[in-house]
Amino acid sequence: SHLLPHKHASMFSLQRYGLAAASRAFVPAGARQMATLKELRLRIKSVSSISKLTKTQSMVASSKLRAANRKGEGARPYAEATQKLFSLLPPATAADNNLVVAVTSDKGMCGPINNQVVKMAKQLVNPGPEQYRVVTTGTKGAPALLGLYPDQFSMSVKDLGKREFSFVEAGLVVDQILKQGDFQTVQILFNKFKNAMNYSVTNTVVPGSETPRSSLDQFAPYEFEGAQH
Repeated sequence: SHLLPHKHASMFSLQRYGLAAASRAFVPAGARQMATLKELRLRIKSVSSISKLTKTQSMVASSKLRAANRKGEGARPYAEATQKLFSLLPPATAADNNLVVAVTSDKGMCGPINNQVVKMAKQLVNPGPEQYRVVTTGTKGAPALLGLYPDQFSMSVKDLGKREFSFVEAGLVVDQILKQGDFQTVQILFNKFKNAMNYSVTNTVVPGSETPRSSLDQFAPYEFEGAQH
């Protein structure tokens, strides 16, 4: 004779339960275990999807970088002409009333880029904070400098360059900065682009309004709009 299961007893099938599931049932909590073929396929599919998404984002970022680089190259001749004009003036030296303009970004994962500009600003202001006022373009540099120099922090400009660069936009920003006072020197701190992986923090010193007035003879070769003489 042989034993038959009771009519109310449940039938346990290894084939239905699965050997993989059975092996997991006896693995201690926290122990590593082999993945099933289905899990491996899902993982490979997930990694492949992430790879495609990352590649697309890289292409978009590269396109934006090329567009921004073209804009910068287009504006470079104007910056070089302005620097040539300033080179005719006596060298500007730090005085009792100076302005630091830190050019940072509004958004993006640009921690090192913004931090280097903030670091240079701190090097300039720390020896004598009472001699400086601080302005930032971009919101990323504002919290750090505002926290360090609440009495010296004048203003922050955001959305600069969000649209096409223009003289009108630059003029509006300069007009707001000039309202903060008549400074003897203005030091503009920004990242000079080299390539996608390298940049250099640059300090361009702009003399205050009194320096050009005291060196008018240096501007004889130039013609100014609205000049009466």
